[in-house]
Amino acid sequence: MVTWLDEKMGGSVHVSVSTTGPVATPVASSAPTGASLADFQNAILTVISERTGYPVDLIELDLDLEADLSIDSIKRAEVAGEVAQRLELAVEGDESELEDLVKARTVRAMVTWLDEKLNGAVTATATLTASASIAAPAETTAAATLAAPEPAEAGVGVGIAPKRLVAQESVRTEPVGDPATVLAGTRFLITGGGAIGAYLAELLGEYGASGQLGVLDSEQAGQGFDGVLVLDGLTNLDEPLLPDVFPLLQRALATGPRWLMAAGARDATGAADGMPGLFRTIAREYPQLTARFVQVDPAAAPEVLALQLLDEVLTTSDAPVVARRGDHRYVADLVPVELGALAAGGAGPAGDGVAEAAAIGLEPDSVIVLIGGARGITPWFARTLASASRCRIELVGRTPLPEGPEDPALASAGDKSALVAALARQGLRNPAEIDRTAQRILAAREVNATIAELTELGGEVRYHSLDVRDTAATRHLLARIHSEYGRIDGLVYAAGIIEDKLIAEKDPASFTRVFDTKVDGARGLLTALDELATKPRFVVFFGSIAAAYGNRGQADYAAANDALDTIGTRYAARTGVRCVTVHWGPWAPGAGHGGMVTAELSREYARRGIGLIDPEEGALALLRELAWADATVTSVVYTASGW
Repeated sequence: MVTWLDEKMGGSVHVSVSTTGPVATPVASSAPTGASLADFQNAILTVISERTGYPVDLIELDLDLEADLSIDSIKRAEVAGEVAQRLELAVEGDESELEDLVKARTVRAMVTWLDEKLNGAVTATATLTASASIAAPAETTAAATLAAPEPAEAGVGVGIAPKRLVAQESVRTEPVGDPATVLAGTRFLITGGGAIGAYLAELLGEYGASGQLGVLDSEQAGQGFDGVLVLDGLTNLDEPLLPDVFPLLQRALATGPRWLMAAGARDATGAADGMPGLFRTIAREYPQLTARFVQVDPAAAPEVLALQLLDEVLTTSDAPVVARRGDHRYVADLVPVELGALAAGGAGPAGDGVAEAAAIGLEPDSVIVLIGGARGITPWFARTLASASRCRIELVGRTPLPEGPEDPALASAGDKSALVAALARQGLRNPAEIDRTAQRILAAREVNATIAELTELGGEVRYHSLDVRDTAATRHLLARIHSEYGRIDGLVYAAGIIEDKLIAEKDPASFTRVFDTKVDGARGLLTALDELATKPRFVVFFGSIAAAYGNRGQADYAAANDALDTIGTRYAARTGVRCVTVHWGPWAPGAGHGGMVTAELSREYARRGIGLIDPEEGALALLRELAWADATVTSVVYTASGW
């Protein structure tokens, strides 16, 4: 950050000072010339300390801002903006320069960058104009404005009722290029597919391209092919492609290909689970690339499938997911679909969800299990259930509850920054340890708050600490609950973790961790339900809008939540149980629960015009979905705005 400021200050002969954006505008003046590294360092450390609660003496110059201090890209953008303001600078430049500043991962890198920008020019009389948009951070793909946090704006963090969207397919015919022109001299790697891959290689050869048959090998994929075609989902139907195929795709993308495609039979088996969501994200992160997942009928003749895949290589289209059935090519679009007259009347006569709960069949003796249900957005649904039906609620989460009361010296710290500062005052010196401790305390507070809220609403509630990745423990818990009550009426699965990074920067082990936590947990959960003597009335998977649209920096999370769709659809078809995956847009924070967004992200969404779901409206929307929606619909999107 320091380096960047320095380049900006010294990088031009003369730049006038002005500040735009949602911050108090400083009086225009000449920027300080010849500012030292110490000046930059002091400004950066002071701002970081104020925003995080860490004492300045604990913020070492080489600590990773995100890994060690939990300062993500959006917060780094706001830190940079406030530093610029304190130095009486504002930033106006192209996105690439601004992105470099936000990507600075240490205080030393920020200081160096500012020093080079501000002190590296021929003349030191320059002042800096700042007003620009930062390139999309990995966590949200938002173009974050480089500015200090503004005063609260109307609409920031305020939720509204969500819209209901359902995917609807239509025949889509798009331009197909001349094969001799498009393919001449190109090189393709084709993995898997058996006879399909062999036929496709022959077809490519007929038009002057070479099709090399290979295997799922990331090293091979990095040899600079023009196109990589992954057909393993058509032959290895019993082996899921994800997460193991990710390193190959990542290596291929690093070489800058023109085409990256995969094919599979999405609904027939689990081999392609999550691939559509992954390719939606690839298309967003690599817009210049033809990235496409093609759903085909594996029962079709190999030569027919080869022709369909060649056609997709030649087709100019921005659709990252297509389906080929017979002679037609289908693309699904998300369109608004209302629930109908019954739902239009509101959540019962009193707007409290009582009518919906009755329609679902819930009563005080009903038992609802919510996994990942004590924190985040899930408690809002639990509250609605408790209020509407007074049913028994079994909350399951990873957070262990403390055995005794909270330390009074920490209890008065109401937010994370205050808690970090309090822990530092108690003698903790390692920022990573402070962060973990603060997160653990805040998580326990939220769980306790959820239990208290549900109890106050008249619900019978218990909390179980369990990691859903422990399949044996999950099976044991569900069996014990069912044995005690003789029933489990409904199950909501909202477990998951987020480790956002752009694909180019993503550690494959992290991709696997995010994907498996969500997907293996869901598969193990459904296996446990199969072992019970009775079936639940409903199963709800909490997905993400990232799966439906793709989202930069969330390839693993988009893939995992997309996989829930097909897992749930197969479970519904096999058992007859009502099962729906709800892909939520971002929720606004509410009292005691942070929703899906931080304060920084809430401000960023407001600047982008992205609406947030009101927590009470979101919970009621799910209750209406279960009560009034067509049970054959197994996937919906609820969002307060477009994406």
